[in-house]
Parts: sequence; C-alpha cells; structure tokens
Amino acid sequence: MSQAEQDRLLAWAARRARGRDTFIASDLFAYQERHRLDDAELAAWLRCSTRVLTDLALCRRPPADAPSFRQDVDQIANYVGVRSDRLALLLRETDAIAALRAAQTDQSARADRGFLMAARDHQDDSGTDGHEHGGSPRV
Repeated sequence: MSQAEQDRLLAWAARRARGRDTFIASDLFAYQERHRLDDAELAAWLRCSTRVLTDLALCRRPPADAPSFRQDVDQIANYVGVRSDRLALLLRETDAIAALRAAQTDQSARADRGFLMAARDHQDDSGTDGHEHGGSPRV
C-alpha cells in the first residue's frame, strides 16, 4: 500500500472517529466547530502539521476523571508531537461544554416533567380535563 493510500485511509478513519467520544477526534471536531477553525488553524494552535491531526484524532481519549489524566495527555502529546498544555486545554474545554449541555438537557427534561405534572394536577383538582363544558375544548 502506498503512503498516499495509507494517509487517505487514516483520514477516513479519523473522520469516522469524530462520532465516537472515546477518540480524541470527537474533541478536535467539537473544538473546531466551537472556535470556527479549519484543520490548518487547529494544527497551528497545537503547533503541529495537519497530518499529525489525523494521528491525534485516532488516539483514545483519556478519561477526564482519571487521576492520571495529565500524564496520559502528556504521553499522547509526546507520541504525536503536539503541545501538551494546549491538548489538555482543548480536552478540558470540550469536557466542560459537554457537561453544560448535559445539565441543560437534564434541566429542560425536568421542566417538561414539571409542566406535565402541573397540567395533570389541574385536571385532578377540577374534576375535568382542564377545559370548560364537560371536558370538551371550546371552539
């Protein structure tokens, strides 16, 4: 297999890995979307080539809550050749955004449940389904 074919297959694998949060590809993609960066701009920020982004994308993401998180990030950064401090910052930022989105989704779900419970309570209190004239909506 030629180097060009190998690079093409690795780039394809990196694009597929964007949808799996166990790979750094998902974090790179989220960071690029949030900051509106193309590959060249992200590579410049990480101090690497765009080719290295593919290698980085295919690395497994270290667990955010692992005591060895910083050492894991250092090891990955040294292996692929990016700035460790910037990789750690990128991963922490994408973690924070994911946590905020999850909290917002959870809060919205709770608010929806509360609204439905209030509607049910209103029905129970009035003996009807909340509409006048025996439960049929007025037209």
